[in-house]
Amino acid sequence: MGSLLATMLDQQFTDLMEGDRYFFFWDQNLNPSEVDMIMNTRLSDIISRNTGLTSSCRTDE
Repeated sequence: MGSLLATMLDQQFTDLMEGDRYFFFWDQNLNPSEVDMIMNTRLSDIISRNTGLTSSCRTDE
């Protein structure tokens, strides 16, 4: 990825985050540990919690 594309994507996602009043960074009811938990959650964690699938089910390894 070139530096121009990287800069454009970074700016786009920053604008989306800052313009979304429901983005979790802006939630005053979350404590720092909850924000940290959200920041460290991967898509695979969400899939595992909601489907019962585990990393041992992956076929791309």
